[in-house]
Amino acid sequence: MLTAALPLAAQAAPASRYNMEVLTELSCDQAVARLNEGLDAKDVEAMYAGGQMYDEGWCVKRDATRMAQLWRAAADAGHSPSAAALALKIGQGDGVAQDYAAAGELLKKAGLKVGEADFPDAYSFGYAFTWLRTTQRELRSSKELASSGAQGLADVEFDTKRGAAQVVTFRRTDGGEAPVGTRIDRSRSVVRLALTAAAEAAVAKLSKPDPTRLADVRFKEQFAIAPGADYENRDLGSRIGPAGMIMRTGPVFRN
Repeated sequence: MLTAALPLAAQAAPASRYNMEVLTELSCDQAVARLNEGLDAKDVEAMYAGGQMYDEGWCVKRDATRMAQLWRAAADAGHSPSAAALALKIGQGDGVAQDYAAAGELLKKAGLKVGEADFPDAYSFGYAFTWLRTTQRELRSSKELASSGAQGLADVEFDTKRGAAQVVTFRRTDGGEAPVGTRIDRSRSVVRLALTAAAEAAVAKLSKPDPTRLADVRFKEQFAIAPGADYENRDLGSRIGPAGMIMRTGPVFRN
């Protein structure tokens, strides 16, 4: 689990008027006006939301440079979700220069951790974080998992050095009885196969890490498996605005 060691005072209120859940209820003109108000006040939640909007092209033209500027400014002000969002982009090389070490440095500066693992260097930390988040994204597209109806908690161990992942345990949480006779519960095998496949697909998509720079570290992450679940942290910029919103021909936020 991604955790923050920052004091609560360093974080903006969850019910911020600049939260994407709130902004998507507004028209584009209203949302942009509100974001500009927040940016003028140097509100970190406004910077975070603005970065999301530039990233997704919601109400504004997509602009990776401006996205990175806003998330960097928010991260420098102590906003850990912005640090995590930008670190993922850097690790993946999505719209910005790919650099695992830079991603790890950003995460370390924000006081973030992956599970309970203690990574000795920024390069390994950045790669592990990017691999984990990309695996979560890949898991969303698993048709087998979606159709299985599997529900429970899966503990997955990631081996950073070897690029391998395995499901250590899977515990059902749906209250169902253990299968008997011909009523075989396939959920465990489906979950194991889906998570392993997602981790392998993530490795294939990412920039190949330098094996001489990777520390031999294993870390565990718990996945809450449920029908229709979004396995990627919603605070990492995956929110997409509702259909029908107007895309502007150029940026509308004030610098």
